[in-house]
Parts: sequence; structure tokens; C-alpha cells
Amino acid sequence: MFETLSNAWFSLPDYGRATVWILVITVVLILSVAFLTLIERKVIGWMQLRRGPNRVSFFGFFPGLAQPFADVFKLLLKEVVIPARSNKFLFASYQMMPPRKPLLSPATRILACSFLPTRSRSSNLVAM
Repeated sequence: MFETLSNAWFSLPDYGRATVWILVITVVLILSVAFLTLIERKVIGWMQLRRGPNRVSFFGFFPGLAQPFADVFKLLLKEVVIPARSNKFLFASYQMMPPRKPLLSPATRILACSFLPTRSRSSNLVAM
């Protein structure tokens, strides 16, 4: 069996093996983040004494195991609400654009720092 899998693996072209490795690493990272989020929620639920992944279980087994997957489904199926009296074109275009805050934030900091004095007035005085 191992020889068959080994032959199948090495018969793949380089891009095929690279694709498989990329998929494996991506899935492992996504599952790791999901379960780290689950652990974080369990600890927070335990600290706050509230019902959450620390007490809610999946059909009575594996407490909180389905929580990360429920979060993914919630984010994927979340409805975008457009306010009734808004400009629908502007609202939709803002939703499609990448967030501007990372671009705006450094510019605002630079502008704010431009008003700070860089040298003191006493440096212009000549000692007598």
C-alpha cells in the first residue's frame, strides 16, 4: 500500500505536488485557527460563566467542536443590509472597495506630526 501511494506521489508533476502541499498546509492552518478560536472562546466563556462553547455540545458529544464551523457558516451566509434611505450606489461601492483605514491612517499621522515643532525657539538665540 505504501509503495502504491509512493509511486502515485512521485508520478505527479512538480506543480501537482506543490498544489497538494499548498492545499494540505492551507487546510491545516485553517483548522488550527478554528480550534485556537474554540479554545479562546471556551476560556472566555468559563471566565464569564456564560453559556457558550464551554457548555454547549454537539448532540451531547464533543463540547464546542461545531462552534468554529458554525462561525464560518454564519459569516458566509450573513446578509448585507442596505439602509432604506441611503444612496445605494455609494453604499454598494463602499462595500466592494478595500478598507481605506490602513491607507488613511499613516497619512493622518504624518499630517498631525507636521504641526509639531521640530526645534526649540531658544536655539535661535545667540549667547552673549
